[in-house]
Amino acid sequence: MAIEKVSVLTPGQIQKIVNDAVALKDNHAKEVCLRLAGELAKEVETLKQKVKHYEKILNIRNLDD
Repeated sequence: MAIEKVSVLTPGQIQKIVNDAVALKDNHAKEVCLRLAGELAKEVETLKQKVKHYEKILNIRNLDD
């Protein structure tokens, strides 16, 4: 079974999005961008947890071989 490489935003990239959003003059646009950045941060954390979970499964399977 092949493991696919997943590309996600780094915390630094998310911080840049937040900084860019804060610099916006339009309050509605700022709110939307900050909300999206928050959702991206949550998604990154979810993906990190999934990676840890699958690493544990793979390590257990490797021990059985």
